[in-house]
Order: sequence, then structure tokens, then C-alpha cells
Amino acid sequence: MISIASPVEQHEIQLKQNPFDPVPINSLGDNVRTYSNKTHPKEVFMVMKEFWDSCLLTDLTLVTENGHNFHVHSPILAAVSSFILETLRGKSLQSDNEKDVGVQRWSLPLAEVDHIGLQAVVEFAYTGAVLSLDTDSMAQIKAAAQVLGVPRVMDLCNKEERKKKESTKEETQKISDLEQMKMTLQSIEQLWADRVGCDVSLDVDGTLFHG
Repeated sequence: MISIASPVEQHEIQLKQNPFDPVPINSLGDNVRTYSNKTHPKEVFMVMKEFWDSCLLTDLTLVTENGHNFHVHSPILAAVSSFILETLRGKSLQSDNEKDVGVQRWSLPLAEVDHIGLQAVVEFAYTGAVLSLDTDSMAQIKAAAQVLGVPRVMDLCNKEERKKKESTKEETQKISDLEQMKMTLQSIEQLWADRVGCDVSLDVDGTLFHG
């Protein structure tokens, strides 16, 4: 028997010597092997960023106060932003009631958010990092994080500010980019489990799979 866990839990695979001879799981004993891929979240988001860069399957357009448009995947932004999450939940309920089929494209104007701040939030959602975070961009990024409800970006900003103010050069504890991506992927998995943002249904021999 082969058992594969959820994508966030590092692919645990249980194998026995003869895969065609069913054996109760509690009798496998020493024949159980566990395989892990610790970089799985990074690999997933590398693909998703390629999709984002090419605007492939993007369904949400975010519009800043100064007229810049950002085409994104709503579940990925909803995984880091409470504002996008609540908006997407409402749209998912509406789509269920109206029985909409296929990708539903929509746009969302964002007051008090400029393109610099929004670019940073989107970058964080897809990469787990904000490379543009510095003294000059701090205010815009914090404003975007505040409006969109992105506590992890706010935390990055606050840590950066404290580091600038401190006279000592002590290293502040920082969550790695990979760990940030893992947390985002866990949130996306929960969205899928709750069927939030699922706009595709696959019918396999009468069984529907939502994604």
C-alpha cells in the first residue's frame, strides 16, 4: 500500500516489500519507510511565481489608489491577507448559490495602498520575503500590510525598524523564507479543505473533485 500525506506534511510514503499483497498497516513493522522533501513549499511557489509572472490562471486584479494593476491568484493572496480572505469567502458563497462554473475573474480597488506597498505584499505571498523592504519603502509597505491585514509583513517591518533603532548589532530572530512559504502553503491547503476559492470541478466517474 502507498499512502501519501498532504503536500504540506512533506510527503510521507509507506511502503512494504510486496505492494500487491495487502497487509494491515499495523503489521508492516520495520518495512515502513518515510521519505521527506523539505524544500517542497519552495518548489511549489517557484511554479506559482512562474504562473504569476506570466499571468497564467490569475483571477484577481488588485487596483492601487494610484491606478496600478496587479494580477494575482486570489487563494495565494488570501493565504496571507485577512482582507482578501474575507472577500474571497463571500464570493465563494455567492458562487455556490449561483452555481457559477469556471474561473471567475474579479477586481478589487484598494484605498490608501500604493503600488510600492502592494508590490511588497504580493512579493511576500509568492516568495516568503520582501526584498524591497528598506527605510525608504517602510511606510508604504506598512500601510499596505495594515489595510490588507497581513500580520507577517507587519512583523517583518517592525523587526526591521527595531533593528535600525537598536545601537547594538544583535541578530533578531527571523523566520526563514522557506518557513514563511510553508505557513502560506498550509493556509492554502486549509482554503482548499474549506472549498474557498475553488472554481474548478473535475468529474471522475461521477465523483467530483474541487480545486
